Amino acid sequence: MLNNLRRFRTVAARDGIRVATRKALTRAVGSVPSVLQGKIDIFRHYESLLGEEQGFGIKISSENVPEGSMTWVVPDFNASSGGHINILRFMALLKQNGFPEQRLVVIEPHRWNSNAEAQAALDAAFGDHGVVVSLGARSIEPCQYLVATGWQTAYWVSKYRDAARKLYFIQDFEPAFYAHGTEYTLAENTYRLGLTGITAGRWLADKLHEDYGMRTMAFDFACDLELYQRQPKRPSKTKHIFSMPGLSRLVDVLNSGFSR
Repeated sequence: MLNNLRRFRTVAARDGIRVATRKALTRAVGSVPSVLQGKIDIFRHYESLLGEEQGFGIKISSENVPEGSMTWVVPDFNASSGGHINILRFMALLKQNGFPEQRLVVIEPHRWNSNAEAQAALDAAFGDHGVVVSLGARSIEPCQYLVATGWQTAYWVSKYRDAARKLYFIQDFEPAFYAHGTEYTLAENTYRLGLTGITAGRWLADKLHEDYGMRTMAFDFACDLELYQRQPKRPSKTKHIFSMPGLSRLVDVLNSGFSR
């Protein structure tokens, strides 16, 4: 009980009383046996992930949308979300390099009651980057670049018709987050939608290109060199040997050809 109260206070200070209350109620409902919660509408759930066609198919140019306009479509966010931190960093870097018009669209399901509430929470959690937040995939507006992020956003982006370029910011091989089943297949098929992949690291770029035929480009992993620095190797005469319980037994079995 005390831990729950502390958690509520932490979330309330970070995201506001309304969000903290909603999270507490969601946690409480989650603790109720599923047989008492009622049936989940599975078909509606997956239908929402597959998105729907939007837009009029207009020809996008600098005459009808701002030059460099870019919209990022993201899953709902938490203050500690590393993926969203990277997205906002990229948005800030792009703004510094001539992409001034950028919006962040949070798709459903989300926990915000208004654009203003989501905007305030985003700014409080990640800092004010001058990013405009809107809620729901149906709030996407015509732009030069439309960027999918988590796999749940990719179908919406692929079906939107009023964007000159459609990109896919990929930070992980997301199918591997799931056992082989519906979510695995849905996540994997997003790599076959014809979006241009921007991946975290060369390995992921190569894999998506070779396995799924995606056009990809990679960005390197980075760190703050003012905080993290290579240290000179410290000379030591002490030898350290890595060991684990049962390792010697495993070596014995392998050496004996599994005769035991």
